[in-house]
Amino acid sequence: ELRRFILVLNRASAAQRLAKHGDAHPIEAAYRALTEWIDGSLDLYKIELDSVLYPMMVHSFLELVRRGYVDHARHFLAQHASQYFPNTSDEGDSAHTDEKRGESSSKSFVPSSSRHRELSRLIGVSCIEHLYENETAALFLKKRYEIRLSSYAFELLIGFLTDDSSRNFLLRVLNERCSVRVEQRSTDDAAVAGFVSSSEQASMLQKEILWGRLKPNQYILPDTFEDHPASGEKEESDAGALKAPEVEADGTISRSYIPLPKFRLGAIGLETADDVRSCAELNARALPSALCYTCTNTNGCGLNSVSCSNDASLVVGGFQDSTIRIWDARSGANSVCVGHQGPVFATSISLDNRYVLSGSEDGTIRLWSTVLKSDLVAYRGHNYPVWCVEFGPLGHYFASGGHDRSARIWCTDRAQPVRILAGHLADVDSVAWHVNCNYVATGSSDRTARLWDVRTGDCVRVLGPHDGAVTALAMSNDGKRIAVSGESGVISEWDLSSCKLLRTLRGHEDTVWSLAYSREDTLLCSGGADCTVRLWDVNLALSNPPSTPSKAVPRSAPDGRERGTPGDARSSHECLRVLHTKQTPVQLVKFTRKNLLVAAGAFSPSK
Repeated sequence: ELRRFILVLNRASAAQRLAKHGDAHPIEAAYRALTEWIDGSLDLYKIELDSVLYPMMVHSFLELVRRGYVDHARHFLAQHASQYFPNTSDEGDSAHTDEKRGESSSKSFVPSSSRHRELSRLIGVSCIEHLYENETAALFLKKRYEIRLSSYAFELLIGFLTDDSSRNFLLRVLNERCSVRVEQRSTDDAAVAGFVSSSEQASMLQKEILWGRLKPNQYILPDTFEDHPASGEKEESDAGALKAPEVEADGTISRSYIPLPKFRLGAIGLETADDVRSCAELNARALPSALCYTCTNTNGCGLNSVSCSNDASLVVGGFQDSTIRIWDARSGANSVCVGHQGPVFATSISLDNRYVLSGSEDGTIRLWSTVLKSDLVAYRGHNYPVWCVEFGPLGHYFASGGHDRSARIWCTDRAQPVRILAGHLADVDSVAWHVNCNYVATGSSDRTARLWDVRTGDCVRVLGPHDGAVTALAMSNDGKRIAVSGESGVISEWDLSSCKLLRTLRGHEDTVWSLAYSREDTLLCSGGADCTVRLWDVNLALSNPPSTPSKAVPRSAPDGRERGTPGDARSSHECLRVLHTKQTPVQLVKFTRKNLLVAAGAFSPSK
């Protein structure tokens, strides 16, 4: 009865709105009616119903282009996409009509939301040929956009769309281009929508994750190692190889799926007893010391990426002028390496500081010697720019991702990739290795993060969708958790085994570019384009995530901390401290083996 009553109230008002905008194209009028109906709905269901507007807007624009109404389509996108772009007008102008908001947004398409990339790419669609050539248009036409609604909100939506024949186009879009998942949910929960199939996520949960750490004897050779082991030892190793690996009681794995590089005891780069003894114990009451490397005078070359060694003694930067620069913090020496034919977007340093990887716009990945200051190998496999590259925890293996929507697993001694990880619907922007080398996580502009099995090349977990491209990933040192963030500035922490969202951390005002766990996984550090480094309490022993996220205090807080409301006990996932840089967007945060926090970025006065 309540649904019928709401429909009766909206029927007359909708007819008046259509009469008012009678000169508009029927598709525009139908979408405008849907927008105004949702705006007039009860606040109880408005948040859920808002998730329907975005795919409806995109498909309405594409349909106008397909029918040849290019001018109508451009005006429609400029008019209705303004809610996903910053409001450049003053607060007093907020009461202006949709037409004026559309005109102002068409002059300056400066993105402010997670969907800005998709909308910015749609601006150039002006003919039928562009529909399948444009990346975003093809994505919407080939994939179903998943929408999650409660049963009552779904009934209200269907009732509105079937109430008037002029809305048949929107009903057809919902039926042919969208996948609606009706579920029981609290009305306070935010609606989640995207191209991730819920059935795909559910099927992957049946695959077990080998989340444990490596045992030292799995990659360190004993002092009595012989080239030809005794026959008894060989039989014992063969029997162990037949048994499926498992996570043992101490959090380590019985054996690795993939062959691991072997090191002599005391090899350069391995964690030593001195590192363990001198490692500072960090928690919410004992925060780390911080060191920030700042690159200045980069206006002519542009710093695109920066990486730091495990002991913070070596810093490598990738620049817009196709070079990489290597700084030795101990000697003060620096060198410039030339070899790429395009801007360098990614760098990574090996375990022993002897080698550097770089990924470039020219589609190649180059291996450099920090001793010879020259490139040794050029790995060719990506067809488009390489956005990210990362050495594995033990070296030898490395992962890369790029504009071709795929990630690749490589060995340093092979010129071709050993695995191609395909499944993302957009650019792969970030990669991170699991601590046991058997899994690789990737983040993409399709707003999801995926976990891949290195042995088989299969995707075993899909995390998301998130509210923006995923540009930062971090794996915990115990192998149980992964932190994900990106353009939205919101950090989400997931349990790898159960694929459950553990907590959501809010506070950043712009894109997060880097994440890092402390050595004991009690703290999470984040850095981003808002020129801040933030420390979060993610101690699992105290974890009891509340239903509402913690709120950040103003920047003028005397000690830089963010606290809850007065009188409340501190939640286990609040922001412990905010460190502000002097107009330096933070491109890297990292904990050394002694738990020193290292940050890096380029000084940008414009920020």
